[in-house]
Amino acid sequence: MILSTLWLPWRVVYLIANKDSFSFHPNPADDNVNLRFAAISKDRFILIQNMSGATMFSAEAKGTQLPIGLSEFSSGIYFIEVYENGNCTGREKLVKN
Repeated sequence: MILSTLWLPWRVVYLIANKDSFSFHPNPADDNVNLRFAAISKDRFILIQNMSGATMFSAEAKGTQLPIGLSEFSSGIYFIEVYENGNCTGREKLVKN
């Protein structure tokens, strides 16, 4: 089931209904952000993109937690996207101080 369609200037993202797939803290963040996932997944991929759509960070996340260092990121707004089995299961806004 598709929860919503998100039209962005550079692509279309289909969000699959899985509201509790991940959480993160702190937000806003300074140097680090910690992602937590509801379950272990063998096929989970994380992207962090800036407002222009440029990928700033990408990684596989197979456990239930993923710490991410943000010290190289400029202050601003970013988007964290979580993909499981090729589907975008979550997208959240991250503010970097």
